[in-house]
Amino acid sequence: MSDYFPSYREKIKSIRQQIAEVRKNLNLINEEISWYPEYQEVPLALKKNQREQEKKLVNLLEQLGRLLETQADLSNVSKSLFMAPYLIDRIQHELAFSQVFERRNNNFDKLLVCLIHGDKQQSQDMFLERLKVNFLPKKFNHSKMTTYHVRFPETLQNFHSQLKYNLANTIVGEERNELTKEINHTLAESPVPVIISTYMYCEHWLKFAGKAINSFLHFWENRLVISPNQHLFVFLFIITNNRQNRRMLDKFRCLFSSSEDSRLDKQLNKLSEGDFSEFNNFYGVVLPKLEGITEQEATEWVDVVVRKHFPNNLAFVKDTKSEIQAIFNQYQSKDKPKRIPLDELARKLSAILVDYAVISNDYTARRELA
Repeated sequence: MSDYFPSYREKIKSIRQQIAEVRKNLNLINEEISWYPEYQEVPLALKKNQREQEKKLVNLLEQLGRLLETQADLSNVSKSLFMAPYLIDRIQHELAFSQVFERRNNNFDKLLVCLIHGDKQQSQDMFLERLKVNFLPKKFNHSKMTTYHVRFPETLQNFHSQLKYNLANTIVGEERNELTKEINHTLAESPVPVIISTYMYCEHWLKFAGKAINSFLHFWENRLVISPNQHLFVFLFIITNNRQNRRMLDKFRCLFSSSEDSRLDKQLNKLSEGDFSEFNNFYGVVLPKLEGITEQEATEWVDVVVRKHFPNNLAFVKDTKSEIQAIFNQYQSKDKPKRIPLDELARKLSAILVDYAVISNDYTARRELA
């Protein structure tokens, strides 16, 4: 962190260390004073030192109190501060989703199935949160969504029965796989749009020999009846390992090669190019692969998002760009241009925003972020 917005956590830590040191000094001074039978006999220099240390202690305790109070007050804006870095360069993904969303609006008796893929450091969960908070409410004039997370089946055998069992357990609250009517009723009765999310990991791809995605899609093709004007969205997150940190078997590396000819990319490209033509009961979309963020994309985020919230703090905007440049200079990567996983970059950018909001006296800016 630069001196412009030092970490408030580090500042709290520093003040507490200073308080401990002052208290230690005061204990030594008081012990020395106790050697004198009468207080009047205590040297003036020692008394002066005692008063100075006591005054310093009071001042430090007041500083600590203000920081802790500000830290608690920050809870009102923490979600917005936390979300802001995840607004970096996902516009093309929202555009792809928006296009199939508009198509689906002409035929409300079909659900929408969205496939999102990328390695586990690209914040797939926060992309879904972004759709829930920023995108879908604008489309429906609803500020709330009903969200269910359904576990992915563990084996290919009886795949549909397992998925329906997991669906019933999550939505109806009963662990039985014959509850299709109850599931349909619960979803149809929802007064707000419903989102169902499922995570498919590398292990599922290996275990199902590449058949996991088709099995999932065929379940939604055959298993639910959508009521008129019902807004149901299904998200399948396909999460692979980060290739820079991968230490897996040769077979695994083959299946999840970063080349364009990998089996996963081929299957998703085929679905996307065919526009899910083999499925009649839902609209489908494969979003562009979630990748790391470049320095240019992060800098553009400053101009669009940070400048919007801090229009009168150009020094902060400039300093944030310098921080981003330093982050990318320090990041080790063979990619050209460098790409930092969104998880890692967002943590750093969140810290920058939080530190500035807490340390600065610009409470107007903090309210704007809320």
